[in-house]
Amino acid sequence: MADPLTSLLANPVQFANQVGLYALLLIIPLIIIYLLRPRPLKIKIPSLMFLMDIEKKKRLNVFRKFLKDPLFLIQLLVLILTALAVAEPFIIANEEVGGGHTVLILDASASMQADGRFDRAVVESNKFLSSRNTVILAENVPMMAAKEVPAGSASDTLKKLKAKATIADLSGAMQLGRKLLPEGGRMVVVSDFAGWTGEDPAVTKRLAEANGISVEFVTVTGRTDNVGIVSGSFEGSDYRIILRNFNTGSQTVKLEAASDGVNIISTDLNIKGGSNEYFTLSNLRPGQTKISIDSKDALAVITMPM
Repeated sequence: MADPLTSLLANPVQFANQVGLYALLLIIPLIIIYLLRPRPLKIKIPSLMFLMDIEKKKRLNVFRKFLKDPLFLIQLLVLILTALAVAEPFIIANEEVGGGHTVLILDASASMQADGRFDRAVVESNKFLSSRNTVILAENVPMMAAKEVPAGSASDTLKKLKAKATIADLSGAMQLGRKLLPEGGRMVVVSDFAGWTGEDPAVTKRLAEANGISVEFVTVTGRTDNVGIVSGSFEGSDYRIILRNFNTGSQTVKLEAASDGVNIISTDLNIKGGSNEYFTLSNLRPGQTKISIDSKDALAVITMPM
């Protein structure tokens, strides 16, 4: 937000009705009236030789008398304020880009649950609120949490949001934001950028900037010692999951799967640092199956219901 003094210097005061400034000329007759107004003055003169010296001192003190006369100062102030009111002064402030519309995109993926990242993302997002705000959650399918709301409403919405056990389509959320800013504006993407699905956000950023949209990436960080399920899909009757080790060293995790509350598998997996591990569950029974991993890292246990 611009500094008020800087804004004032860059945008000087203008007047909608400049004729009203002519009212300031009334200050001249006001001063003349006070100069001509007879005032009784008692002077004790010991000798006529001091008459010239008294007259000289009277001329030097005439403006001091104005400053000491409260009635004159009140009338002068009222006259100036009246003239300015008639002149209707105003300042043309710098307009916000895109009419003050900001699209905030928050990464709501599973990695944002780690080490309070999502809470920090909310704090960072509040710093970019403007007169109109749209909040979009980047999940596997982008979700609009608020559309063109004032800063106060957007801040209240941000407090209610939570990260989920999903992967984020950052590019998809940014493309949705582009549609809401046809006249240009500002887009802020707040994420740990640990991973995403879909197109590369950097490519979408360049496309948005080509349309006159100001795009800013804000990275929130925390502990990176994390192993998680990053994807899952059916292959016939089997379900294939992808686990990723975000650590630099190898990590052993315990994977469990339960169908309708009955444990069907429990195994330990050793995953090399910075690599993916694929695991397939075969012949799944009808009902609800839950797959979970348990590892002592920055991210809490994530459960994937199917």
